Amino acid sequence: MLFTRVLAWPVMALSGLTLTACDVNIQNGKASFGMHSSQSTQEWTRQYALASGGRVELVNINGPIELTSGTPGTVDVHVTITAKALTEQGARDVLSRGKVQEVAEPGRIRLETIPPRGIHGSYEVHYQVQLPPESVSDVSTTNGSLKADGLQGRLKITSVNGRVEIAGGRGAIDAVATNGSFNLNLEEVTAAVSVELTNGRLTVQLPSSTKANLSARVVNGSLSVSGLPVEQPGGRRIRDLEAALNGGGPQITLRATNSRLDIQGR
Repeated sequence: MLFTRVLAWPVMALSGLTLTACDVNIQNGKASFGMHSSQSTQEWTRQYALASGGRVELVNINGPIELTSGTPGTVDVHVTITAKALTEQGARDVLSRGKVQEVAEPGRIRLETIPPRGIHGSYEVHYQVQLPPESVSDVSTTNGSLKADGLQGRLKITSVNGRVEIAGGRGAIDAVATNGSFNLNLEEVTAAVSVELTNGRLTVQLPSSTKANLSARVVNGSLSVSGLPVEQPGGRRIRDLEAALNGGGPQITLRATNSRLDIQGR
């Protein structure tokens, strides 16, 4: 197992703040609401070695993920965990019962949030990750946002109940999202791009000079195109668009159900 720890021991900051949050606790199928005014936090940093073309997997429940392009052969991770409860002791207890599970191998790094069960409070994990430029990423997030900027490797996304923003991407993208918004701003299209959204808004921006084969379909929603040499799609319940942009190239597949799809050339 090849990885190094930049910070060998977690740095713990415990505080009882006056911030107030309303959280939902679900236990045995029953939901309860509470005002949680105390919080406890934990932060740690890791640096992992990753072989060329290696894979990085992130699984998060409740909390944002931020991905940026970093140094070849190295994955840098900063994690902030925030637990909230009615009292300081309750917040510390919530914090101690959850964890981030780590798997570090030469060709694979996996980080997964294991939230505490049966708690009276909330548990949130914020990931900030710098990825090697050519790495393959597989990200799953529930109840949290995802931001990715400047990635060049293949990116796979599964998102439920959150906002996804991808900017400056150049690699292949395979994304499925439910209940949220999806913003895709492509710097260049060099590989296949596939995005499927249910219940939300999908906005795709790409250079007007892009050479690609575009396939878009919306069921129960709207589909609009601007800044690209294609005709506006017709139809009411189902709207389809097939176009070879500037002679064609890599495949761009966009699917939206109960959603609005905007495709913009710049």
